[in-house]
Amino acid sequence: MTPWINMFEQFFFLLTIFLGIISTNYLSHLLNSSIISSAAIGVLFGGIYFLMKPKKKNDPLLLVYLESFIGMTPQNIYSDFFLVLFLSITSLLMYILSKKYFKGYGGKLGSIAFFTSFIFYFLEQL
Repeated sequence: MTPWINMFEQFFFLLTIFLGIISTNYLSHLLNSSIISSAAIGVLFGGIYFLMKPKKKNDPLLLVYLESFIGMTPQNIYSDFFLVLFLSITSLLMYILSKKYFKGYGGKLGSIAFFTSFIFYFLEQL
């Protein structure tokens, strides 16, 4: 695999996380339910990914699961575009770096979502 393909793949993952966080958070505000919005975005993104018929990895589906956790936070938090971009990059880096240390997905993705939200909370307090 050439570095350009890997860079494109990482950009696609970043875009998936970014759009997922924004859309989950927006739908959560619209429906006044973070659980329903998370499920709806998960089904939507999962369906789109299924229709694309990828020949490898489930990483984008796992990232949709991850972003739905991050996007379920209170509605007023993600109003800043650059903050959401920062959180998307942070969660993607944490996902990439933790791949070889965690065997399962639930604990890893939940931990990444928690630490990403914690980083945001910490930065907000400064």
